[in-house]
Amino acid sequence: MTSAIIAIYVLSHERPLSLDKQLSSMRSLIKSDRVHVYVCDNSTIKSSEIKLVLERYSLSGVILKPGGSQADNFRSVIKNLKTPFFAIFHDDDFVYFTLSGIQELTQVLSRSHSNNKLHLFKSYGLSEDFSYFSIPNTPIIRPYSVRSVPYCLPFFPAWIFPNHQAVLSELSNAIDKKGIYQDYGKYSDIVFIERLLEHYRYQYSEVPGLYFHVQHHLNDGRHLDILAKLNLLIHIGSKLIASGSARLIIQFSISLLHSSVDYLIKRMQSNFR
Repeated sequence: MTSAIIAIYVLSHERPLSLDKQLSSMRSLIKSDRVHVYVCDNSTIKSSEIKLVLERYSLSGVILKPGGSQADNFRSVIKNLKTPFFAIFHDDDFVYFTLSGIQELTQVLSRSHSNNKLHLFKSYGLSEDFSYFSIPNTPIIRPYSVRSVPYCLPFFPAWIFPNHQAVLSELSNAIDKKGIYQDYGKYSDIVFIERLLEHYRYQYSEVPGLYFHVQHHLNDGRHLDILAKLNLLIHIGSKLIASGSARLIIQFSISLLHSSVDYLIKRMQSNFR
């Protein structure tokens, strides 16, 4: 085992400028001997530009699979994982750590090395103009949990996973869309975390100096897979009905209505441009 406590994998595809900004935001992490930072890239069209970006940073490793799929990038994580914990970012998930934030992160993970826990770190977002706004991890987790499973989960980079075979097997199933995952498409990451929470406790930590930068025009979450999204909503709704909580069902229905209206407005705006 390496002396590093956590490996962060950045999954990259055809966005050299975004990747450069992402890695620049992680300079303090890259310099830490307790954190390993890897880039998994499958670019073809802009592969030469990606390589120029990668040369500017002293990364722990680079895994290039030109022409590979997003699933290939995820498989590279499983194949190369050597640290007790890991996290996965896309090249539009910008993370800013202060030195105190890195120290707090590694201390928390070191103390829980032998525990079967997932870790959720409170994060703050930075909008396009770098003004602060809070990403609502706390209210999502606390009041809306059903049998310890949140109906709406904090976004993927906020989670840190233990390097356990059960976690990697579940991740492999999600990547390959096996079993339950075949119905959820791009939203398989939500079901993946939900299923882990059925077997693992999570530790919620506030880490000073941890910030996420939300790139609204780059974020892959803007692309909607309607059928997969519908399957996900049916899945979530069935859990809420099983809980028997009228309050949670009403809250979820309002949230669903709000999301649907917001989506329709955005589609109408894009059609008029």
